[in-house]
Amino acid sequence: MTLRKSLFQHLTFVVVAKSESETWVRRAVETLRENQAHECIVHVESGIAKLPLPEAKRKLLQTFGHDVHCIIAQNSDFWFYETAAFDLLIPVVKPEWVHACATTGRITRASCFSPDPRHVLKNCQIYLSRHAFKAAEYAFYSGMITSLGGACIDYLSSKTTHIVTIDVRDPAILAVAPITQLNIKYVLPTWIMESFQSETEPSEEKHLLNTSATQLECSRKFHDLLQELDTADVRVTAGERPPYLASYTFYLSLDLALPASCYTFLINTIKTAGGDVQRHSAAGDLSRSDGDCLLIQNSTCSEYQTGRREKLQMGNFNWFFAMWSTQCYIAADAKLLFQPQGAPVFNNDELVLAYTNFLGQQRNYIQKLVSALGGISTTEFTRKNTHLVTGLRCGQKYDAALRWKDTCVVVNHVWLEDCLKQGQKLDPNLPTYQQIPAFNLLSKRLGQSSARDNFEISSSVDEDMAETVVTQNANTNSEQVPPANEVDEDIEMYSNFFGEPSELEDDDRDQLSPTLSPVVSSPTKIPEFSDEPLEKKELSMRQPSDLETGRTLIGIAEMKMELTTPAVEASAPEAAPEAENTAPLSPETQVHELQASAGHLVQATPSPLPPGSSQLMSSSSSRRAKEKATLKLHTDMEALNEFEKNLRKKRTANLLPEEVRKLKKLKEVEDKVKELLENLSPETTSKVRHKRLYNMRAVCTGCCDQLDDLDLAILTKLGVEISTEPAANSNTIIAPKKMRTAKFLISLSFHPLTYALLPNFITDLLEVVRGHSTKSISLPIEQYFIPDIDPDVLSKTHLQSKLFGRAGITTINLTSDIPGGQDVISSILTAHGAKTINVLPAKFQSTDIKPNETRKDAPTYFLIASKASQAKKFAKSCRDLNESGSVLVVEWNWCVESIFSLKADTKRSKYIVHQS
Repeated sequence: MTLRKSLFQHLTFVVVAKSESETWVRRAVETLRENQAHECIVHVESGIAKLPLPEAKRKLLQTFGHDVHCIIAQNSDFWFYETAAFDLLIPVVKPEWVHACATTGRITRASCFSPDPRHVLKNCQIYLSRHAFKAAEYAFYSGMITSLGGACIDYLSSKTTHIVTIDVRDPAILAVAPITQLNIKYVLPTWIMESFQSETEPSEEKHLLNTSATQLECSRKFHDLLQELDTADVRVTAGERPPYLASYTFYLSLDLALPASCYTFLINTIKTAGGDVQRHSAAGDLSRSDGDCLLIQNSTCSEYQTGRREKLQMGNFNWFFAMWSTQCYIAADAKLLFQPQGAPVFNNDELVLAYTNFLGQQRNYIQKLVSALGGISTTEFTRKNTHLVTGLRCGQKYDAALRWKDTCVVVNHVWLEDCLKQGQKLDPNLPTYQQIPAFNLLSKRLGQSSARDNFEISSSVDEDMAETVVTQNANTNSEQVPPANEVDEDIEMYSNFFGEPSELEDDDRDQLSPTLSPVVSSPTKIPEFSDEPLEKKELSMRQPSDLETGRTLIGIAEMKMELTTPAVEASAPEAAPEAENTAPLSPETQVHELQASAGHLVQATPSPLPPGSSQLMSSSSSRRAKEKATLKLHTDMEALNEFEKNLRKKRTANLLPEEVRKLKKLKEVEDKVKELLENLSPETTSKVRHKRLYNMRAVCTGCCDQLDDLDLAILTKLGVEISTEPAANSNTIIAPKKMRTAKFLISLSFHPLTYALLPNFITDLLEVVRGHSTKSISLPIEQYFIPDIDPDVLSKTHLQSKLFGRAGITTINLTSDIPGGQDVISSILTAHGAKTINVLPAKFQSTDIKPNETRKDAPTYFLIASKASQAKKFAKSCRDLNESGSVLVVEWNWCVESIFSLKADTKRSKYIVHQS
């Protein structure tokens, strides 16, 4: 006699069937019993038609009084499916899920076994790039993914199926590209939008992102696909149902800040569901007489207060997609997570929360609660966690939390809901929050807390619950063996992120999370870039502090070491996508196209490096903010004239609210610049009006971080264009001194580097314009030259050939552990004329080495090494390849020395490690 497994111990199941005698029902019930399900209820469907959501919920609460953990059904046609799956967050799975769990001995992901035909992405684990999308765009796309049954994940693993981004050099793509055994598709977000639009999983083929293409080519493809989607019909549901937004009119808040294409798609979705959209350009335009609902993400903007006064229904994208899933209108205050997000209640170090004993979308709900509170949720459980939320008193995490009670508090989900509802930190040790399970009633399960003072369904219903149709009790065991979950084989992006590896395996790894922990297994790292000297800072891996525990792969990549997007060369007028009259474009896009047609430098994405160069990393999220501010720098009068023309013709109704707001801001900045310049002498004003006083396309490093939009506009008007990254036509570097930063080193490859200036030049120029200085607007530039830069070096930048090309060094071997990171170092070397950068593996062989096949006086084999042992091994391997070939091994300092002088000394430098 064998002991029965305890896989489903403590869990209550409802099996929905047309008859108890069906074969699949008997098999499912038998398997549940064999694995010690706490309770198994067979509910025989009586053919009741689908009811409106409030009525269906009331009837369901009367049918099942106690909590239900999972529903087994062959389809989603039963009358309480929407209520159970989307309101009560009960996983609904096919019978195959039961047998899959029993076969593997683990509780697998429920969403993969959803019977809902609209869940066309249920087999997809989709990494949505936070690097590529703003917060509102992320919420928009992730809402669609979740609604279609997909898992929207913030970590990369061997189970990841897609990476969604619009950046050909997205950090996520760079991280997984070297791992050949992975089968991850890189797709544009139009793939998600088409899936949502058609309620079918479309082929990825036309939505694939080609990483070998330029960023401009990728942008044009994205633009073309969006045009196709704009002309296609949005399908409401897979079946025929009445429009659920009929008679409702929506305002779209300006804080959404969605691209024009997303606005159009959102508007089409609302109208297809029977609703309407009322456009507005300011908070004061909101009126109850013109609209009922306001789609808004944050409660910190002025529209929220106006919406409250007008008594509008105000909800976020969680609310919008919940209505799509249930196919009925829901009051925005019915659920906590439907509400616009306010100020965080916790600092992220005060709430580092793990969760256990939750299934399906319940985990997604917990993660969203934590995120709304300002905390961090993790799938792993370590001593760094401050709280553990559990649905049951069992499992490895629960047992460990009891051992670590001095640093970790075990609570139920009610504590999170009450903290969010009241907007304050509540004592987690109160008896209400220590009751686990929180409630053994279906009406009190997680997700039922509303934003109202009183929930619309009275708790008295609980006392009148009818008995269920069939109840089959399974014997229970006193042992507490937690349900094990499918554990991914993970890719190491940030090793030892939580310190030492946890003794507890994650039992919730497979679910999506806005703040999941980074995953570990393969030694792939993304270098970090900053303006600190390379000699003082190793740019390969930043170890996070305790306060950052739980941040995601892209959370770090975005906030600590964000990659810039590839270059866009706008010198060719035909490069910009053609504007369509059918869909309004965002201000950035309008400026992009206007300036592209004028042949101007475009900053729609960060500027390109010199030909053949790879992109650099930016140092922090503040750098990204500066990058966004710089987008507004390269606006010209054409964009503003177009705006004024629209005003004169009363055509602002054709512009989206965000477009109107941005164009107004551009107009205000331009007017202020004109006012300041008019205060200068008439002679100076005339010069500025008819020509550019300066001709500088400058890159700043180690300075000028505090320039605002007005400063940038003034400088642009005077002919000083500030870029965030080196571009093909950059001719100026601005720095406090000669520096070893990547930007400074690359600037010495500019063709030519016309100016190397101190930041005082920018300061003094702005002081003159603002009227705080009596100096002439035509400053003596020679007084601002960086003293450490030899004029002879600047003259060498006029030469046609680059530094390494002049030395005959075109193929460079590079050790994989080079300080600064392979990408950063490679971009610097390529900018100075290196044609091939060959990164050697840690345990390289002679076959990994590439020769430098140029002229005879150049070394046959060239290596930049970080250790003496590497030089010795490299020299021996080279002799094995070619006994007569010459070998040169140098430190990185040799490269820096060569770049500073623009002369490569291959004979006598003190930084030569080996020479033969």
